[in-house]
Amino acid sequence: MKDNESIRSAVHHALDGMVRPAPELEAKTLQRVRAARRTVSRGGLRRWSQAAGVLAVAGVVAVVGIAIHQATLQRDRQGQAPLASPRFVAPTSVAKGPGAAIAWLDNLTGVDANGHIVGRIQTQTALRSADGNALYGLADQKVEIYSATTGTLQRTITREGSGDLAAVTADGRYLAILGGSPPAVEMIDIAAGRSAAYTRLNSTFPTGGLGFVLVSADGSRVVAVENFWQKPELVVLRFDGSALHVEGQAVDGEQGHSLPTCDGMAPQNAVGGLPERLLADGNTMVNFCPGDGMVSWVDLSRLTITAQVRVQEENPFWLSPVFSTGSMLYVHEPGTRRITSVDLLRRAIVRSTVVNASTALNPWQWLADKLFPPALAGGIPRSAALSPDGTVLYVTAVFGEGIGVAAIDVHDFHVLGHWKLNGGGSLWLSGDGQTVYVTNNGGDRLSILHLATGSVVTVTPTAPVYDFLPLPN
Repeated sequence: MKDNESIRSAVHHALDGMVRPAPELEAKTLQRVRAARRTVSRGGLRRWSQAAGVLAVAGVVAVVGIAIHQATLQRDRQGQAPLASPRFVAPTSVAKGPGAAIAWLDNLTGVDANGHIVGRIQTQTALRSADGNALYGLADQKVEIYSATTGTLQRTITREGSGDLAAVTADGRYLAILGGSPPAVEMIDIAAGRSAAYTRLNSTFPTGGLGFVLVSADGSRVVAVENFWQKPELVVLRFDGSALHVEGQAVDGEQGHSLPTCDGMAPQNAVGGLPERLLADGNTMVNFCPGDGMVSWVDLSRLTITAQVRVQEENPFWLSPVFSTGSMLYVHEPGTRRITSVDLLRRAIVRSTVVNASTALNPWQWLADKLFPPALAGGIPRSAALSPDGTVLYVTAVFGEGIGVAAIDVHDFHVLGHWKLNGGGSLWLSGDGQTVYVTNNGGDRLSILHLATGSVVTVTPTAPVYDFLPLPN
């Protein structure tokens, strides 16, 4: 027969895999009992007994949660995160440069897979190159090109305009830039190191709101959109290598044109970037609005919406859209664990399912949600990333739980693997598909998960970080 110490160890080990950390539960229960105290009469001994019973149960749960929380943090410091499936193998990557393995945070600091800072850059706005090797910094009338592996300035290209919205072509040759005063679109030939074309837009074209620019794979077509959150205006331009020509312009609701809008999608809530895509035909723009879950297809020749589908959602601040390099859109809602896949060619929802991963579950979460309903707002975190080969979706756990990354098969939404770590914020996958970087909700912790081994490196940023510069796909 096992001695008492062996039995206690076995029970503790079993609980460790079942219960999510809940250190805040004891404090919240005390607050609730104290509030009730003011309404209880002196003769309400029976009600006091009930409250004491609830407090005792909650105290036990809190003690267990705190103990497990400390154990989990200790495992993170030791650098090992338990794998749900030791057989999980991260998919191989498509061709990317060595710089694609470096995570660049929203404070323009580069961090490698070992948690070392490789460099910092100083610029107004930055985006990544198609191969991940370079960072393009947009300063006034110039483009600064930095190394993504070291953060060092490599060269500078002079430009005519001062816009700060940009997109890079799939082959990495051209950079399309929108904005400035007066508003203009400019094409930068990165290979030649010069401004290839610059054209001013209609003086009534709005700037400074919520906007974006799209460019086709070969750079021949550019789409400029502004005022996306109120009454959008769209301009389509043709680029022939030396000049830009306006093909069409439309305002939503005017002259028979209909354009997608995202009412409530204020600029400060677009920290993860706007969800839009120009399809391979070069004539179809797809937009997703987290505000209402609407996916819209726009014919750029007719300048009007041709199809729409609505993705099921519970909270607009939860939705995280991910476009594949092909023809799919995946929408992850960490608040409910729902994942929805949309076929962009068939213009239809393929699958929508609530995915249950054990690291994203807490047996006591129902009690916390019942007593203290969450009210989430603010920026929309990037809570999902697609593997380079488009077969695996990596997602963070439920808001408020703060732990867990899961790997999901995009075909049947089966959980391939999951890992315990302090996450819950934004997520970024390295260009080689082997490393997952995750911020926590407070932005004061960065966890780096090595998928091949399950080991975790944790970093405490000098300033809060909430998002990453994405790799174009």
